[in-house]
Order: sequence, then structure tokens, then C-alpha cells
Amino acid sequence: MKFKKIICTVFFTVLLSNIGMAADNGAILTKEESQVQTFMTALYTENGYEDAKSSMADSLAKKINTQNFGELQKQIQNKFGRYKSMKLAALEKFDQGDRLTYIADYGVNQLIRIVITFGPNGKNGIQSFAFTRMQVD
Repeated sequence: MKFKKIICTVFFTVLLSNIGMAADNGAILTKEESQVQTFMTALYTENGYEDAKSSMADSLAKKINTQNFGELQKQIQNKFGRYKSMKLAALEKFDQGDRLTYIADYGVNQLIRIVITFGPNGKNGIQSFAFTRMQVD
């Protein structure tokens, strides 16, 4: 009987600690996804630089100014068009930060993999991003 109580105590202790960790990661993911949505909306909005900048880390904001953000918008819109939908495909957590991978539908047989990286625990905003066309047969 005593053995069952110990096993139950250990089980519930582990269970509750895992729930706490999942809640922390859920809050971080929600924050990161909000920043991604702000950034993606800004890419398709005229004069969207200030919104995009609010979601970027300082290191990325130094590389992307108002002028080259406009060029980036044109390049993405000309190369891929406008996305119809975007779904989170993977969340990877590393000591150095988080990597979110999205699959975006850009129309007829055109899927784009969008990889966005954040600092540890989503702090400081988007650090880098990449758009890659996926082969659809």
C-alpha cells in the first residue's frame, strides 16, 4: 500500500511539473506567432515598415531600413505573389533560440516554406527569416 502511494505521488509530481513547462512554452509560442503575423501583414501593407520593425530584433532592424524593406516587399510579392493561408508546421526549441517553420499557400501548386528564428524564449523579436519555394508535384 505504501508503495502505491509513493508511485502515485511521483507520477502526479512529474505530471504537474510537465503541465507547468507546457504552459510556459505555450505563452512563448503565442507571443512569437503574434510577432510573425505582424511581420507577415506588414510585408503586404503599404508603409508597413514600422509594424514590421516592432516585431524584429534590433540586430535585424539595423539591417532592414525603410528603403530596403520596400525592396523586400516588392521582391517577395513579385517572386511569390500574395499568400492565401499560412500554417505552423514545426516549432524547434534550441538553447540559442526558437525556430518556427510555416507552410504558406501562395496559390496554384505554389507552397512556400517560411522559417523564422527568435532568440531564447522568444525574447527580442524576429532575428532572421527565409522564404523557400517547395516543389509541389
